[in-house]
Amino acid sequence: MNRELNTIKNLFRKAVEWGYLKESAAKTATWMKTSKGTFRFLSREEADLILQAARQSGTQHLYPILAVALHTGMRRGEILRLRWEDVDFKKQRILVASREDGHTKNYESRSVPMSKFVMDALRKHPRRLDSPYVFCGSDGKPFHDVNTSFGKALRRAGIPHVRFHDLRHTFASWLVMKGVDMRTVQELLGHKDIRMTMRYSHLAPDHMRRAIHVLDAPAELRRDEILDGHYLDTEGPNNEKQDAARQA
Repeated sequence: MNRELNTIKNLFRKAVEWGYLKESAAKTATWMKTSKGTFRFLSREEADLILQAARQSGTQHLYPILAVALHTGMRRGEILRLRWEDVDFKKQRILVASREDGHTKNYESRSVPMSKFVMDALRKHPRRLDSPYVFCGSDGKPFHDVNTSFGKALRRAGIPHVRFHDLRHTFASWLVMKGVDMRTVQELLGHKDIRMTMRYSHLAPDHMRRAIHVLDAPAELRRDEILDGHYLDTEGPNNEKQDAARQA
């Protein structure tokens, strides 16, 4: 219902923009409140099984596509439109470019570092000289989807109920569970709003405890470990060392 309402509001907004109406008849309409919902992410074991099934599928493009998805968090459309010119092995990064023939979701380009795993997968992937795209068919055009081959790999791995977009959730979830901060995860995913990234915050089991323990830090840390000057003694045997640390 919210999606239908959003379509109607956009139609009226365009009518005002094009001069057919003075104001939108739907401007006071409000969306229904909905829950944040849940998302699925893979364990390391599940990811390994799917990658193994993809390698054995006989479809040469599926394994590197899944490797990129799991280790960069790129969206499916961003991966399938990826060009070789955007893959920089020297600087070990991928440019997720927003172009006229295929924009990113928020119309902004971003740079994503490549892990050794991704670089190895892409280096071994055959390159067509008649096409700029990394993942393309015999006609040189990029694939529109990988639903068929991905579904077969899931069945072969014995892992049901996984969407391709869940690989993006998996990338973000793994980062958060390893202690990567939310702002960095936001930049890697290309989220415009940090609230989108905060959906993964519950996967950081110690983030609440660490926040509270900040209050206890001054009593637990040694004096020479505090360099920000907030709790430096101006009297006592360590004041010269603390002054030097503060100046540094």
